[in-house]
Amino acid sequence: MDDGHNYPLAASAVSSGMYMDDLLTGAADIYSAKQLKEQLIALFRGGGMQLHKWSSNCKELLANSEVSDGDVSLTIPDETKALGLLWRPQKDSLAFSVSANVDTSESCKITKRPVLSTTARIFDPLGLISPVVTKAKLVMQELWRLKLDWNDSLPIQLESQWKPFVTFLLTINTLNIPRYVFFVYALKLELHGFADASEKAYGAAIDVKCLSNSGEISTNLVCSKSRIAPLKSVTIPRLELCSAVLLAKLAQKTITSMKISFHSTVLWTDSTIVLAWIQKDPSVLKLFVRNRVSAIQNITEVSAWQHVPSKENPTDIISRGIDPEKIQDCNLWWFGPSFLQDHSVVSPCVCSDINDNELYQREFKKTPTDPVCLVVQGQEVLPIINNCSSFTRLQRVIGWCVRFVRNAKNSLQPSKGNLTSPELFKSLMCLVKNVQANCFAQEIQCLKRGQQLPNSSSLINLSPFLDEQDILHVGGRLKNSNLPIERKHPILLTYNNHFSDLIINHFHVLYLHTGAEAILANIRTKFWLINGRNYVRNIIRKCIPCLKVSAKGSNQVMADLPSSRVNIPRVFTRVGIDFCGPFSIKLLSGRFKKSYKCYICIFICFVVKSVHLEIVNSCSTDAVIGVLKRFITRRGKPSDIYSDNGTNFVGDKNELRKILKDLFNKESTGKIEGFIASEGIVWHFNPPATPHFGRFMGSRR
Repeated sequence: MDDGHNYPLAASAVSSGMYMDDLLTGAADIYSAKQLKEQLIALFRGGGMQLHKWSSNCKELLANSEVSDGDVSLTIPDETKALGLLWRPQKDSLAFSVSANVDTSESCKITKRPVLSTTARIFDPLGLISPVVTKAKLVMQELWRLKLDWNDSLPIQLESQWKPFVTFLLTINTLNIPRYVFFVYALKLELHGFADASEKAYGAAIDVKCLSNSGEISTNLVCSKSRIAPLKSVTIPRLELCSAVLLAKLAQKTITSMKISFHSTVLWTDSTIVLAWIQKDPSVLKLFVRNRVSAIQNITEVSAWQHVPSKENPTDIISRGIDPEKIQDCNLWWFGPSFLQDHSVVSPCVCSDINDNELYQREFKKTPTDPVCLVVQGQEVLPIINNCSSFTRLQRVIGWCVRFVRNAKNSLQPSKGNLTSPELFKSLMCLVKNVQANCFAQEIQCLKRGQQLPNSSSLINLSPFLDEQDILHVGGRLKNSNLPIERKHPILLTYNNHFSDLIINHFHVLYLHTGAEAILANIRTKFWLINGRNYVRNIIRKCIPCLKVSAKGSNQVMADLPSSRVNIPRVFTRVGIDFCGPFSIKLLSGRFKKSYKCYICIFICFVVKSVHLEIVNSCSTDAVIGVLKRFITRRGKPSDIYSDNGTNFVGDKNELRKILKDLFNKESTGKIEGFIASEGIVWHFNPPATPHFGRFMGSRR
């Protein structure tokens, strides 16, 4: 909201009470309400919007000159709907409007369809009539358990339960539930939550206790949640624990939504087993109980949980359900237990001794009592190294472990924020030290004792040494160089090791999938890999992106060569003929001598690819016949001649195209064919638009 700073009351109301196109808000007194209304009108007017359908429980707010008569009624309506809830402004109460169009006569057939339809019509988002809804849900669950079809009649037992329920369902329309449950000037506010479960259902309810300046106490129901127990058999303590989780989440949601500062929050359950579980460390409990106890401890304070007798627990009504006609007179449900009306302070809960309870003990993990002796020979590689697929992730995980150890030793000045470069370097050294202790154990022991390395060691030619952290480095002659220590003396690593695989893959991806030599050069700025070149190549061959990029396409399967290509006769026995040109030539040398056009006739041998050239002064029929005679005189008589038919020629020279078309017209072709036939030569014309039939003619031209 751009103008929110100019209208703080309206901005706060819109941000917290706007639902789609409905705005629900209020104020503690008339003066504040008028201010809020004026700011809302001004705020929406600035955005080109106008608020309509005003409704209030105060007539003074409705009589406002800034609101047009069509947008508001000057009289307080009897009923109005707000987000599906029925509100009666005159009484300032919430109500229900449920219709049950079900015939309960003896002749009427009751099926699963009308049962579901009637149950779905009960809209109760706050859970104010959860015990009634639970009753309907239990009938629905039984229908699904019996696997009845939609048009099957209900069994007699279920029908006897459903008919009275639906008959008295309309009685909930007479309920008047106070909307405002506080005193105008409350001295103290307390939130009390209740949880209970049975074999059929479980639920949670929230009551608010309000103490006025005069010492008057009022308690009222705010909201509730109900759940049906699963068909799979579950113990009562587990269901009680599920209701406690439901209560913890409901209390957290209520406190967040109401935006009220409560002086205290007390959560009640009638299960001593659940209270004992909540006070335990979740790690000693089995999975089902551990997860729920952990959720409760994360949401609420353990000290907030207290024990309440079952007969004074309002949610006991949810767990068993209640008939619609009885809920109106159920004071325990609407106002909570009687002890909430007292001024007494809630004492801390002390659970009775339930260690002998089988249902309590069965949810604890079994701890072995037999002594266990663990014998470790040598140093194992950290399991996380072999289980991690990323060098960066592995380094950061160990870095967080290093920080945890440091903070545990120095709790007064703990490290916070992101991991620093020294922490990442220290984590890398921890990993390297662990890998070297496993791969070079014999060499490290020899160097620590000042002994010579065995001749069978792969490090004997690298002059290795240990630094102050017992990290193995490559020796060499660069000790006096100004290069960094990792450049002068790289850290030694072996091949066929998962940690080395992670480092190679890290550098391979870091430097954009370069080749083996580039990766090896970058790795050697910090590490020295034994048999590094071959090892890096083997790792790169497994890189999926590189395999995809370097993949080669399939080769086209070529057809067999024609017989004229594979049977070797005399040279120029089978030839192709084609023309190129025109070319400009001068018969005599000189500056001003006239130039003439000429063409070149190309004869190509299909066997040995030899080329014979003849100059032609024109492309007339007689000229072509003369060229053929000269060719036969010089190279011998061919048996087959291949050429274009003149109609499919596509070239860059319009003139040559015209000449070739003229050459291969019907009259010229007839003359040439007559000459060819007389010489015993077979002339082959290529099909139209098939330049690939010309064999070598196109490439040689």
